[in-house]
Amino acid sequence: MAAYPAWQATIVTEAGDIQPGAQVDVVLESTGLVPAGGIWSNRAGSSALTNPFFADANGFAQFYAAPGEYRITATGVGGTRVWRYVVLDGTASTADVTTSATDTTAGRLLTVGDFGIGDTTADVYTTSDAATNTQDVTAGRVWTTDVLQPAAYAGLGTSILARNISGGGISAGSSVAAADLKHVTIDSTGAFSENASAMTSGTWKNMGAFVGNNGYSTFVRRA
Repeated sequence: MAAYPAWQATIVTEAGDIQPGAQVDVVLESTGLVPAGGIWSNRAGSSALTNPFFADANGFAQFYAAPGEYRITATGVGGTRVWRYVVLDGTASTADVTTSATDTTAGRLLTVGDFGIGDTTADVYTTSDAATNTQDVTAGRVWTTDVLQPAAYAGLGTSILARNISGGGISAGSSVAAADLKHVTIDSTGAFSENASAMTSGTWKNMGAFVGNNGYSTFVRRA
């Protein structure tokens, strides 16, 4: 359901006299044209309002519209007043937030940690974690370039990007021998470059989702 922001005012003259029944015109500041989406008499946008519309007997005027920058002109028996560059803000505060780090429901707001946003622990894997096969594989975490292309990857816990050449699929969290992987690096342009031969040592754990033959994933050396 829509939740449009509102503009409202009591229309008065420069001297402060109320102007009952004043005519109110609403246009976009950028074009001088009426907003294509219309204006509304209610927040949900289910009741259209004519444009121009009229203030009530007490000079009170109100409308709802999509977020944007507007020019509002009120004309009554006592003269005309113009409001320029009136900003109607969005209504993010009324929207639902995500329910998990990988929630892709349309219209929901992201929170810190969703899809790796604000996550500072994505590349922290200790030797003890690697040796006991207990790395955090929380969905939505990201891998940084320095993690994907370390200078060396001999030690336990080192993370790399690799291509699966095993001839079969590797499930998330499963282990694979070094001989079934080719180490891949990412250059400053984002291009992939892989070693000519398979890796020579270690048992590696797939830290990504299921990866098929010739597919890329991230791996951590655990033995």
